Amino acid sequence: MKQLSIKIQVISLVVFSLLALGVCAGYFATSKSSQALIEKSYMALHAARDTKTEQINNFFSERVGDIEVLAKSKNTIDFVQELFMEVT
Repeated sequence: MKQLSIKIQVISLVVFSLLALGVCAGYFATSKSSQALIEKSYMALHAARDTKTEQINNFFSERVGDIEVLAKSKNTIDFVQELFMEVT
């Protein structure tokens, strides 16, 4: 088998080493960036969930306030009293 010159051996070693280094760096960069994107998506989903929860709680709190105001109104009290009069 023919012996390769030292120059070709060194160049091929450097090329293969750089290629391996590039593949490893690309793999780690891709995995880190995908992890960061997933984490960012989860944070956005959690923020949306918290916002929607707060909106729903505010909505029902307002409805409870509306019901309390209506329950104390003169018209509602008169209506309920009339209903009880008819039932008894």
